[in-house]
Amino acid sequence: MSLISEEEEEEEEEEEEEEEEEEEEEEEEEEEEEEEEAEAEEEEEAEEEEEEEEEEEEEEEEEEEEEEEEEDSRYAMCCCVIHPVIGI
Repeated sequence: MSLISEEEEEEEEEEEEEEEEEEEEEEEEEEEEEEEEAEAEEEEEAEEEEEEEEEEEEEEEEEEEEEEEEEDSRYAMCCCVIHPVIGI
């Protein structure tokens, strides 16, 4: 009987070890998934920030163009008023 009980104990220990290993693997997988999700979120945030920056740059460029057009039109008006004979 002692052999049987020893074998049973060994089997139980092996099963416990296997269960522990499986639990550790599951925990590692969960951690990896969480890290991947965090990385994906960071990438999304970075992309959103880039898009916002690009939009801001485009808006600034448009504003600058509008200001230049206004200055050009003012200059043209100014020239016509100053030089009516030349017609510029």
